[in-house]
Amino acid sequence: MSIAEGMKSITDNIIVSYETRVETIEELVSDVQETLNSFADDRKKMSEEQAKELAEFVNDLTKEVGNLRKGFQKERKVMSHELRNDLAKAVMNVQTYVKNKLKEFSDAHADMSKELKKDLAKYVAGIVSETKKLLGDFAEERGQMADHWQNMVATLAEKRGIETEEEGEEKLGEGVEGGEAKPKKKKTKKSKGKK
Repeated sequence: MSIAEGMKSITDNIIVSYETRVETIEELVSDVQETLNSFADDRKKMSEEQAKELAEFVNDLTKEVGNLRKGFQKERKVMSHELRNDLAKAVMNVQTYVKNKLKEFSDAHADMSKELKKDLAKYVAGIVSETKKLLGDFAEERGQMADHWQNMVATLAEKRGIETEEEGEEKLGEGVEGGEAKPKKKKTKKSKGKK
């Protein structure tokens, strides 16, 4: 086979294959276009389905949340009522307890007060009795001391020759100052002596 014939065969093949390639490319383009159109349709359909499902989900969720809120509100109302009642009972119990304790304290205080008054009365009576006794003892001792003092004053006055006992008793207030007897001055005769 000659080169010219070989070249002709190659060019014929190129032309035939070109047409085949063009047909294949057109088929490919058509297939790709159909696939892309199918994807767009599928995407559009899926988007609509998802939007519908999402709307249904949101509606269901809204209803469910609404029901849950209503349930919570009912339960909270019941719980609030129960708590209010429990709190009122607790307050009443505390008030009763405090009232009872205050009464117990008041009673105990009254009993203690009575006992303390009795003890104080006994104590004061004891002090008064002891004081009277002590004052009686002081008065008796003072009387004895006064007697001793008068005896001493009379004795000293007699020894000094100042005055008689009767005169000392009469003039006791006059002759004693500051606890000491003031002797009377004896009248002495002035002797006429030599100068």
